[in-house]
Amino acid sequence: MDIENDLNVLAQLEDKEIKKKEKKDHKIAEDEICYRVKFDYNNCFKVCKIKNKDIKHGDLLIVPTPYGNEVGLVLGIVTDKDEIQSQEEIFDVVRIATEEDIKKYNLNKEKAKKA
Repeated sequence: MDIENDLNVLAQLEDKEIKKKEKKDHKIAEDEICYRVKFDYNNCFKVCKIKNKDIKHGDLLIVPTPYGNEVGLVLGIVTDKDEIQSQEEIFDVVRIATEEDIKKYNLNKEKAKKA
């Protein structure tokens, strides 16, 4: 086992230059908070913005999608807004899901299981 050789190999694999992170110019107001929200209809997530900072992991939101308003599950806060690739990737939240929205959402999930 040649430690010097291993260290040389590892040194060659390291990045020589650290790239600066590109700052994005998103149109997000100072009081808006971005959340990562997951949708059942396509099992993917979107970034959604709202001016409510009391939303937490597991809350349900109503968000416009190409298929109409959908219920989305909050996965958490987006802490680095520069990770968001484009403005088109950010959706506005219609509202926090009401009890009626949640009942309808759960009923539709049950119907989907039976189908």
